[in-house]
Amino acid sequence: HYCVVAAPTKFHEEIGLKLAEAGVHALIEKPLAYDTAAATRLAEAFESKGLVGAVGHIERYNPALQSLRKRLENGDLGDLY
Repeated sequence: HYCVVAAPTKFHEEIGLKLAEAGVHALIEKPLAYDTAAATRLAEAFESKGLVGAVGHIERYNPALQSLRKRLENGDLGDLY
């Protein structure tokens, strides 16, 4: 099982800890938590259960997406709907 946590930051720790306890892998949108102590608790909870606890990051500077953006702007991919 896998879950994406896209809730207000103040709820990330509570939700993440419950997911880890239930054995559910999670992608938690950034910021991971409201402070470093909460982020550490989350990381430790997922690690202790052998689960993936990932953080979503923006892709604005990803070279592949920058290339795609240029190709779209240049019309290289034709009409998109």
